[in-house]
Amino acid sequence: MHRTRESGADALLTEHRPWLRTTTLCVALARGSRDDRPGRAGAAHLFEHLVMSARGSGTALTDLVEERGGTANATSGNELTLYCARVDNEDAPRVASALWRAVENPLITEADLAREKGVVAQEIATARADAADVVQDAFLADLFGPHPLGLPVAGDLADVERFSLADAESVRAEGLPRHRVIVVGGAEPDRVRDALPAHALVSAGTARTPGPPAPRAAADPDGTRWPRDEDFAWVAVGGRAVPAHHPDRAAYTVLGTLLGSSPASSLYRELRDEAGLAYAFQAWSSHYSDAGAWRVLMGVETANAPKAVGIVEGLLRRIARTGPTAAEHATAVRQAVGQCLRDAEDPWQLAVDIALHGDVGDHPWSPEAERDALRRVAVDGVRAAAAHVADSLTVAVRA
Repeated sequence: MHRTRESGADALLTEHRPWLRTTTLCVALARGSRDDRPGRAGAAHLFEHLVMSARGSGTALTDLVEERGGTANATSGNELTLYCARVDNEDAPRVASALWRAVENPLITEADLAREKGVVAQEIATARADAADVVQDAFLADLFGPHPLGLPVAGDLADVERFSLADAESVRAEGLPRHRVIVVGGAEPDRVRDALPAHALVSAGTARTPGPPAPRAAADPDGTRWPRDEDFAWVAVGGRAVPAHHPDRAAYTVLGTLLGSSPASSLYRELRDEAGLAYAFQAWSSHYSDAGAWRVLMGVETANAPKAVGIVEGLLRRIARTGPTAAEHATAVRQAVGQCLRDAEDPWQLAVDIALHGDVGDHPWSPEAERDALRRVAVDGVRAAAAHVADSLTVAVRA
């Protein structure tokens, strides 16, 4: 993979793939929900909506991209907000300029603000009606306690209603100096770079002052209150993981593959094939600047939830004691590597992964580096990851 980085312009990261007919553009701001001030929960999320939909300049960014035949979307997270578009190569310079302008100086009116408050309120209401969403928020709240990583990214309805244009300016000012511009696709990198102002190519960096959550004491899953008045429930079970730049991070990816939804996984065999307890389940880890979370999410009949949790816990503790078998480990590593390579072939996903993994400064990242890190994961590394998760075992259930 070839990537260019301009001297003294570390905010611009490009992956030129001249055989592609489209280009994916991403502006990543190192500001997320954990940076929201008290009484303004959901500020980063609402600002993301405003950047994409504000019509103060006459045309919303999403409209501009869609009118050119492209697609656009934005995502708020705990520590990052991503603004992305995928367009024809010929349109990439123009759209890159428009994307940067929208993030740098969104022309937000009171009408824009009122409209997007209503949209966010509906989004929060929809999430609250979906037990699969609610259980994940509950899991993180239990795992991280009052720390900002334990708060919902979408925020609080009352706080969203209080949000003002002045608050939008504060969010913009706090996030903009710490950014990256990522370009993946067939457009000539020089043409995209020349369409951006010089200050867009220079970042103040994306590092943040660590403020990790307090240690999580292990909880007894048998103390979980199982719903009795519903037939179906979503369950999240897992524990703490290491931070994003920890040398053992890849072991948690392999652990997630071991207990993932692939028919080759150990959990698939025990939970689905042998016990017949769940059809929909997946496992993954999230890694932040100073903490991490690993979990299995599964939909089960309520009566079967305790047994399903027991199978997940039993596998975690077995792997924590003895590690996976040689065959389990080899398959899980190959599966994890394969997923890494498949993700790298999707320009949009690659742009997102570059943003998430921090391909700047002291922490360079590439699909090749990720592949090599996964291949280096040893049995003992997976065992240690499982032990770390099991030591802070957390279970959340929502019907």
